[in-house]
Amino acid sequence: MNLARSGLLNSLAVGSRMVVGFIINKMLAYFVGPAGYAIIGQYQNVVTMANSVMIGAVQNGVVRYTTEFSEDEPRQHALWRTAVGACFLVSLVVGGGLVAFSRPLSGLLLKSPNYSIVISLLGASLFLSVLNVILLSVLNGKKEIPGYVAANVGGNILVLATCAWTISRWGLVGALISLGAVQGIMLIATLAVIARRPWFRIHYFVGRIDLGLLRKMGAYFLMAGVSAIVVPLCMIGIRETLVRHLGMIPAGLWQGTWRLSEIYLSFVTTTLMVYYLPRIAEIHDPRKLRQEVVHVARLVVPVIAAMSCSVWILRRPIIQLLFSNAFLPMEQLFLWQFAGDLVKIIGWLLGYIALGRAMVSLYVLTECLFSLLLVGLTTVLVPILGLKGAPIAYLVNYIIYAIFMALSLKRAKILA
Repeated sequence: MNLARSGLLNSLAVGSRMVVGFIINKMLAYFVGPAGYAIIGQYQNVVTMANSVMIGAVQNGVVRYTTEFSEDEPRQHALWRTAVGACFLVSLVVGGGLVAFSRPLSGLLLKSPNYSIVISLLGASLFLSVLNVILLSVLNGKKEIPGYVAANVGGNILVLATCAWTISRWGLVGALISLGAVQGIMLIATLAVIARRPWFRIHYFVGRIDLGLLRKMGAYFLMAGVSAIVVPLCMIGIRETLVRHLGMIPAGLWQGTWRLSEIYLSFVTTTLMVYYLPRIAEIHDPRKLRQEVVHVARLVVPVIAAMSCSVWILRRPIIQLLFSNAFLPMEQLFLWQFAGDLVKIIGWLLGYIALGRAMVSLYVLTECLFSLLLVGLTTVLVPILGLKGAPIAYLVNYIIYAIFMALSLKRAKILA
């Protein structure tokens, strides 16, 4: 399946996610306001840290090796059993820790012990979230894109219904509960899609862990673990800087801008995950790999540029439609934020090569280095430029990142 067809099919899943995201955004803006939005952003970083070690590993590792073992079904089954078994054990430890320390974690990360029930529910639902990603990754790795899209669309509809009910009933606490259980909620739709697939049998996913395959997956667990810790801490560091210098409401405005970027960028990032990552795993010739990167960039970059320009031109009605008038000061951030998004995607086209090839050292180095650089630039620029300093720091950081990745891959002779 080529990029155009993958992108067209995936646009259905992403479109549903964007619509759901916009509706949930509007509800959050109405029920919790800018200050509550900052708390939600903080909690989403907690969710990311709790989930990403396992989700990042299985999402990338299972996709790659399911594709690689396409002619060896017993090997695929061993891979799936290993992924499920390893993630179950890790989720017991991580989930149990979240439940046991829910009250102090709530006070430390969410600034109030009153949200401890939210942390506990996150811990309890952790394995369901990871199981959903494993099954979606199998669909992706087997290149069953229509099924992958159907599971995502159905899941997004379930998420919207759940969020609408919990947010309208319990406000901020309801939002936190539903946002923490998004992947677990989507599992219902995924199971409905794959239930009659010939490759979906319980004994293919439950059984002995293959230590050899676990070692192969180990690189992805390490890379995902670094991202799970470094990236959310980076976001928390930026948010704390904004709160310290400007207050909770400006931090919420920045969070709203960041969330808007995440929603529309998901159109490209999920297509890259569905098509680009498996494709990278198949290409070993440096010249062909460079041709593939250029081919994808020619399609992706103009799309992001057009979307960014459209959002910037229509920024005021978009804010009023998706948020509320209280969020109108976000306008000042859009130009810098969306310029940063464009450069970020260019950098990610190169960064995905390190991820797809399991280039652990380069991936870990860039995740740590550029997360620290982003926090450092924000810390320096916000006191000087005010709220605009955060997206300007974001733009500068990803310009440096894209240049660094291009030079590193060329030096390693991965790209011709």
